[in-house]
Amino acid sequence: MPILIYLFLLVCYWLSGFGILTLFRIRLKPAYMVTLTLLLGVAVASIVPFLLQLLYIVITGPTVFGALVAVTLLLNIPSFLRMRGSGISVFTQPFGPVRFRVRPYEVPYWLIIGFMIFVSVWRCYYLPPPRATCSPALKLSPNMRSASSR
Repeated sequence: MPILIYLFLLVCYWLSGFGILTLFRIRLKPAYMVTLTLLLGVAVASIVPFLLQLLYIVITGPTVFGALVAVTLLLNIPSFLRMRGSGISVFTQPFGPVRFRVRPYEVPYWLIIGFMIFVSVWRCYYLPPPRATCSPALKLSPNMRSASSR
């Protein structure tokens, strides 16, 4: 179930960033377009809870997701209006044909980066943290630990 939420967030990031780029009529190369789209989407998603707090709306999962969907839809109104005439190509046309070619000198770089990402994910999610960093209560003296447990 969490993987579906992450995919939903990724789609919301992409669509909200794409909405900003199409709103300002920015056309770039496909690689720049994808990265800028995702960066703008993350920026929009980080502003949404701030705006919710300013409007005194309780920040919970459903309210943040609902506000993110609403902002994504609002930013894509021009794209949806253009979609009536040209169909789904509105979202794929700015990217054009993608030519992705890996050169032999890039292979060691990608292997090293992939290995570092693999080790980072393994360390963060599969190995437990060291016991000394788990709880600040472990740093208390024995007398204070017994007093705090009463």
